[in-house]
Amino acid sequence: MLARFVATVGDKRLDQVTTFDVERWKTVRAKQVRKSTVNRELNIVRGCFSRAVEWKRLVKSPMATVKPFRVENTRLRVLSPDEIRVVLTEAPQDLALIARVTLEGLLRVSEVLSLMRSDIQRDYLVVTHTKNNKVRKVPISSDLRRALLARTHQSGYVFGETRYQGHPATQSTVTQAFRRVMARLGIANASHHTLRHTGASSMLADGISVRVVQEIGGWRSLRMLERYTHPTDAETRRAVASASRLTGVGTKTGTKSISPKPSERRVALKWMMAGKLEWRPQRDSNPCLSLERAIS
Repeated sequence: MLARFVATVGDKRLDQVTTFDVERWKTVRAKQVRKSTVNRELNIVRGCFSRAVEWKRLVKSPMATVKPFRVENTRLRVLSPDEIRVVLTEAPQDLALIARVTLEGLLRVSEVLSLMRSDIQRDYLVVTHTKNNKVRKVPISSDLRRALLARTHQSGYVFGETRYQGHPATQSTVTQAFRRVMARLGIANASHHTLRHTGASSMLADGISVRVVQEIGGWRSLRMLERYTHPTDAETRRAVASASRLTGVGTKTGTKSISPKPSERRVALKWMMAGKLEWRPQRDSNPCLSLERAIS
């Protein structure tokens, strides 16, 4: 990526790269890939210049006023229960197991491929090679634990392969394999990342705390989970029904108010006659009378 940036900007010293150079590269790059991809690459370039400033190799970053493209935050793909069943039963065995780990534990493909035998504990996985470099523990079922142990290569890598000298396939290889398998199974617009999105969306839809989902999936902020919430028609109807109960009690629109039960009225009358319950006229609620009593 940086090589393409240099090819467009030119082989210059850091202090010779201007904001105009970066904007020109951004415009050219946007004609080649999606704007969301350009934004991600912009973050990489921005990080390089920020580090140069930090290391005193540059006084000011040319990225200071460069803004990312505005990209519509569209909903991501979510697999249906039938599609999940097809993936787990008809995909090649290794890909089906990787899919299961991601659906249940929300692991990224790079995190799945880096799993070692030592990472499989009694009831959780220790995910060490994470995107944010933060080690996390992901609970797993006993059935999934047995499946991972059975798949573990003698090299120690869970998904190690002999043809790669005991190492797992590369992330790009597995990602492409998932895209091909999804297409072959008739599941359109889906990839391995779709499985992670599906698992997170399912947890949130079942009422699991957003904080818990964040911890399991390793997201840095709660805002990153906003696009993983997909309110269904049933949920929206339930929400409206819940709110409508508030407006259906004792309103002035002709709705029936809730009257006390006869037994409750008898108890109140008994207490009043015994002098334990003071009756106050309706006019006591007049704010002017309350003010008059307060200052007298």
